Amino acid sequence: MFGHEDVWRAIDTLAERHGLTPSGLARRAGLNATSFNLSKRFNPDGRPRWPGTEALAKVLAATGGTLEQFGALVAAADTAPDPLHHVGKPTSDNTVTWIEGEWIAGNPAILGPMSHATWMASVVFDGARAFRRLAPDLDLHCARAVQSALAMGLMPPVTAQRIEAVAWQGIERFPPDAELYIRPLMYSEEGFVVAVPESTKFILSV
Repeated sequence: MFGHEDVWRAIDTLAERHGLTPSGLARRAGLNATSFNLSKRFNPDGRPRWPGTEALAKVLAATGGTLEQFGALVAAADTAPDPLHHVGKPTSDNTVTWIEGEWIAGNPAILGPMSHATWMASVVFDGARAFRRLAPDLDLHCARAVQSALAMGLMPPVTAQRIEAVAWQGIERFPPDAELYIRPLMYSEEGFVVAVPESTKFILSV
């Protein structure tokens, strides 16, 4: 049986395939631009909110897709390998990290001895809290991470909106009542004294 996260992940995938953000996909379908925002995917009390059938019909009409194709996206989301399978049910004591589109459990090694961030400290991060599917000021924390990277002379490879979207993916991997710490981080991989801005990497841990 498909779950709430599977359906929303399918919508996100459909948007990406058309070079759109979820908001852009909603606008193309003639919906309110906030219809697919992460904040709209849960009710204020934390209960899941599902996209309506009318909204899905408009999205499919706008993208030239069929219900069968959308069902395949949902099924793919449902059957995608779960990188947490070896740590069991996620709890607030576990950590998952987003690296280049994949969620990895534990504390993955990402820096080498020649990474600029290792020996020149060209790294920035921000921290946000989430509890019971609520994440106050998450958008502001994500925006601050981008500004911090720019102040460090780095070139952020993601927007604040993309960071927020990744953060919500991580939040949804934990139980609804989990209390979480969200840490977007950017660092430079190359450079000598000065970092090479184009080598900036982005990861996010929850």
